[in-house]
Amino acid sequence: MSGENVEARKSEGRAKMRSTIEQRLSVLIGLPWWDAQRVGSVWESFHFGERRLLEDRKRGGIREVGSYALHIQCSWRIVSQQEVLVGWHDKFYPKGANPFDEPPDFDWDRVGVNRCDQRVEELLDLFTANPLTVESVASDIFGDIQIIFTNRYRLQTFHDDTLGYERELWRVFRPGDDSSHFVVTSGGIDNEDDDEEKVENR
Repeated sequence: MSGENVEARKSEGRAKMRSTIEQRLSVLIGLPWWDAQRVGSVWESFHFGERRLLEDRKRGGIREVGSYALHIQCSWRIVSQQEVLVGWHDKFYPKGANPFDEPPDFDWDRVGVNRCDQRVEELLDLFTANPLTVESVASDIFGDIQIIFTNRYRLQTFHDDTLGYERELWRVFRPGDDSSHFVVTSGGIDNEDDDEEKVENR
């Protein structure tokens, strides 16, 4: 196959991937975003829709979840029309007015002590009475996504390395339903029968 044909197939695959992602994420449209939880040092878990209680099979006990959850394992940020409100990199800095005033015992991995956790909590508190609601979703050829909320706020993810190995970027699913996981990696859509869906994004 000629190089020109290979590039054409890659382009078609990327366009198909973008369309599939937007279709799968459309389940979030119309749902309120009401919670974000940091899971360990990697995941940020955003919950949408109806609040419900679910047995935690890994840690034990009961936890509150949404109708859908979006787990993000790559870089992400939430922006308004004018500024970045919170971003993934904020977790490496302590909470408080001065992010460079680091306490001697600062451990960014502890929940609630870093700037990212603080700013996410403040953002959610700001909209407690009227949570931000998903108005639309968008994707691109790299698997990056935008969740567009009311007030023109946006949750954005972005694949930001050229390392060449495949790693998970994000997944959307119904908590408690193992069969509902839709996973996007740096190599494309995971668990697809059609290999053309899984195009290289380099």
